[in-house]
Amino acid sequence: MPDVHQTELPVSVHVLTFQSGKTLRRALQSVRDCKEIILIDGGSIDETLSIGKDFGARVLSQPQKGPLTDFSTARNVALEQTTQPWILALDSDELISPMLMEEIAAIIHGKTAPAAYFVPRRYVGSDGTEILHATTYPNERIYFFHRDAALRWVKPVHERIELRPGTPLRHLRGASLAPLPTIEEAKEKNRRYIALEIALSRRRGWGHWLRHRVLRGIRSRTIATIRLAGIWLLPHRGKRLPLRHEFLRYEYQWRVAMDTCPLNARQSTHSYIVIRNAPLMPTLIDHCYRSIRPYRFLYGWAKDRYSRMQCSKRAEHWKAKGFLGAKLDVCGGRNPFDSEEYLNADIVALPKVDLVFDITKTFPIPEGVIAEVISIATLEHLRKPAVHHVLREFFRILQPGGFLRVSTPDIEAIAKGVLAGGDPDVLNQQLFGKYKSDQTEDYDLHRWMYTAKQMIEVLGQIGFERCERIPMDIGMHDAAYTYLVRGYKPPQA
Repeated sequence: MPDVHQTELPVSVHVLTFQSGKTLRRALQSVRDCKEIILIDGGSIDETLSIGKDFGARVLSQPQKGPLTDFSTARNVALEQTTQPWILALDSDELISPMLMEEIAAIIHGKTAPAAYFVPRRYVGSDGTEILHATTYPNERIYFFHRDAALRWVKPVHERIELRPGTPLRHLRGASLAPLPTIEEAKEKNRRYIALEIALSRRRGWGHWLRHRVLRGIRSRTIATIRLAGIWLLPHRGKRLPLRHEFLRYEYQWRVAMDTCPLNARQSTHSYIVIRNAPLMPTLIDHCYRSIRPYRFLYGWAKDRYSRMQCSKRAEHWKAKGFLGAKLDVCGGRNPFDSEEYLNADIVALPKVDLVFDITKTFPIPEGVIAEVISIATLEHLRKPAVHHVLREFFRILQPGGFLRVSTPDIEAIAKGVLAGGDPDVLNQQLFGKYKSDQTEDYDLHRWMYTAKQMIEVLGQIGFERCERIPMDIGMHDAAYTYLVRGYKPPQA
């Protein structure tokens, strides 16, 4: 597969912006390998435009200044002036995941015929963990498509691209990632959308209201309730969308139905209308949430017991085989790399940990049996002698021909980033971890870091061969300040 970091992709990225300085830099950093970036701006006076300039973005003006009321019209401005064959739509608070960028590169370099692709959108929690379960998932939007496949954007709110008849429509696995908003931020966004829905519903009549607001709302919330029960009552791996955020969707549906009712004569395009019955819904939601919350520990207990049982079964299975052919994720902790394919080893007996041992001691694994080892954001927490011990243990337990992937923060890139002053989050990200709060435990501290070149040299000294830096597409840290190195154990070792 071509390396997206070495080749500019013939993709035009279209971003709607208005006072987007807080999130735009991360968004544009994730699409830095695309040949064209177009900002459709509503008259920002913060650092939005200067950030766009840093990334060589072209700035177009939205038809209307200020917060958007017609998203499709604004996106059509960029669609008419794009210069690249492929188009990627992006919201200013989103990131394109490395996996999605790899898929896009494969499509382009594979010379695929003009087509359109659904792109899933997922949330990322405040601790950097991707939220894997929500009633709205897969939350797919046609946000990547060939210019020849598109006609225009339609619908002022919740816009979508209208495609030419016969255009192939496919699904991508990689997702765009958006930070989970706070409850107040989510409520404010709902207020803006409700005001737009009120404006769109004026003089539409009872038929439109019953079909689109009442019946469709009942159908969508019924499906959501069934899914919500499955998400929260059955054990799942991975993080769930918090219940308060799920309940906000019920409140939104209720308010849209109430405020767009033809009986509501006070509909306005500029205000958030609440008719007499509307406050009832948030009161009921809050009451339900407060009633359920005291019993959440029972769910957590059941989930942990189930997870530990599954991990114990998996560990016993591989122990019986002498670990021959197993894949090992070292210190995956609460966020294992791939819990179905890799054994998760950690010093703490967390629910998702299969093997519990201290990696600074000799591993309780025979020599030459492991097919693959992956270590993400672990070695930087150890001192230099311990790092060398762990790398030698990796070499010992690997099969001849097996390989290691190791990822740590890149001290050289961090230093350059700090000196350049281009990213205010560099220090916070590397001292505390991306989206993470202050350090609270001894093991949170970073004690030793290599540059990628130094890591390759150390692996070579231990005995690994074909050591090289590869694209950083795993882990929660920013790829600009983290490296991923791969090395193989010689076949005859």
